[in-house]
Amino acid sequence: MVLKIIISARGSSDLFPLSRAYYPKELLRIGKRTSLLQRAMTRFGEAVQKKDIVVVTHEKFLYQVRAETESLRLEGMHVLSEPDSFGTAASLALAAAYCRQTQKSSDDELLLHIPAGLWIDENVNLAEILAPYEEKARSGKILLFGTDQFPAVPEQADWESGIMRSGRIFLCTVGAAEQEMKRCFPEAVPVMHAGRDKAVKVMSEIADVAQKDFPDSRSDNVETVMLPELSSDAVRNLEDALRLCGDDSGDCAFGDAVTRSCRNTSIIGGRRLVAAAGLSDMMIIDTEDVLLVARKGYSRDVRDISDQLKAMRRTEAFEEKTLYFEWGWYTNVYEDEGARVLKYVVRPRERINLQAHYDLSKTWNVISGTGKAVLDQEEVLLEKGKRVLVDRGVWYHITNTGHEPLVFMATQIKL
Repeated sequence: MVLKIIISARGSSDLFPLSRAYYPKELLRIGKRTSLLQRAMTRFGEAVQKKDIVVVTHEKFLYQVRAETESLRLEGMHVLSEPDSFGTAASLALAAAYCRQTQKSSDDELLLHIPAGLWIDENVNLAEILAPYEEKARSGKILLFGTDQFPAVPEQADWESGIMRSGRIFLCTVGAAEQEMKRCFPEAVPVMHAGRDKAVKVMSEIADVAQKDFPDSRSDNVETVMLPELSSDAVRNLEDALRLCGDDSGDCAFGDAVTRSCRNTSIIGGRRLVAAAGLSDMMIIDTEDVLLVARKGYSRDVRDISDQLKAMRRTEAFEEKTLYFEWGWYTNVYEDEGARVLKYVVRPRERINLQAHYDLSKTWNVISGTGKAVLDQEEVLLEKGKRVLVDRGVWYHITNTGHEPLVFMATQIKL
């Protein structure tokens, strides 16, 4: 089956404290070593070439998504960023524009859209399930797929609440998608023929259309198909996530956790030991900066707490301890009012651009890797065991000159 796979990783923070505004649920490793996004990217195995997979994500997740592809060595896969959380119509139009520009995709090439946040049983052979529908899709039909748990045409209440919007799986040709766009969203059609940068600009100018979802199940050219053999589910809240990775009794424990006499209790531990005894219908999630203890059935209240923290501008509602950049990432190891300790990881041949801080003094201690730093006009070699003092006001940049990650600890003192 020859087709382009469009994976939308739009981002959702509905699983606080596991996911945040800048750390979406698609990046979570729910009971597995791989994230939901990584599972989506590898779902087709050898049936689809990596160069035929396009991930569309919000620009604030771009470097995290790239890190996900790099950790699995998925060279050749394409990652596109959009400046806002557009709907599936925009994701499809941007991906189609990119495929036409870079891979010379023709109108009869097949496109399959699948959301990264949708949990699909890893034993399901999706390529095999969809193969019988290839001929109908090539005839010009747009096939919208659903299951008993995740219908192609959800109830209106579910649709309006946003539960089902990002879960659309559909198959069609590039040409059929364009014809349907002309009927439903004619303003978006120029996007499909523009270069990637121009496509994003045009889509941003028609924001009301960009938020629309595709395809419209009421269209005569859209056919809904139920796939009972496709074992899938929506990961809408913490309880969904914990249920999918728990046992028949509803219990699950990950990380450093010890339990006794607990029933239907889920624990996700972090660096600290979590011990629990005699609990029923509870969930305990311990991250590096948040401890959540809640009774199952109160996910709506947890979401309200997340919204409250956002309104208070609490960092915990927006960021995890690790932030990603083009050059790599850093993790906030320790912080108080006057000091902070960060662990930096700079990718091979990447560079932290020129900068200076007038209210901080810094000390770097190199853990591994090799590189160089330029402090004002002085060049300093970075290698394991090297300690470098950076006074406030000093302009510097750092380059990883080796073939392995450059890792160092940075202690910052506020002056």
